[in-house]
Amino acid sequence: MKIIKAFPPNYAQIIKVFPGVVRTPGVMFCYADVIYSPYAHVTPSLMAHEKVHAARQKITSPEEWWKQYLEDTEFRFVEELLAHQVEYHARVTQGNRHERRGALIQIAGRLASPLYGSMTTRAIAKKLIAGDTLQAIKRAKKVATVAEAIAP
Repeated sequence: MKIIKAFPPNYAQIIKVFPGVVRTPGVMFCYADVIYSPYAHVTPSLMAHEKVHAARQKITSPEEWWKQYLEDTEFRFVEELLAHQVEYHARVTQGNRHERRGALIQIAGRLASPLYGSMTTRAIAKKLIAGDTLQAIKRAKKVATVAEAIAP
């Protein structure tokens, strides 16, 4: 994947849905096979995360994937869960128990953050990220449905 220190072509659409992303250092975006990283260094585990998005965008197209990502909270949650799981496993392959725990807390915190719409709690995110992918997707869909039902 190519890394460019710039904003993606659909940045105007992204900030309409996530206005806070403008002021968030460390945020990066995958569009096709390019990682747009205006502020952050792309670590190997973050590269693994973004590769998941790139692969998933190939199922339809980057344009269609981003449209659905920006409009459909359940789709967004599942996409981020899959990417965060891969990121976690890429990050902890060499780590000890304390490093794995710290990585899980940090990655789960991002998944549960307002950046993605606070669609889950950190505790649930930790279980989903460290768990089985198929089971996690089923749980993620259930959590996203519940979150949507109780949203103001």
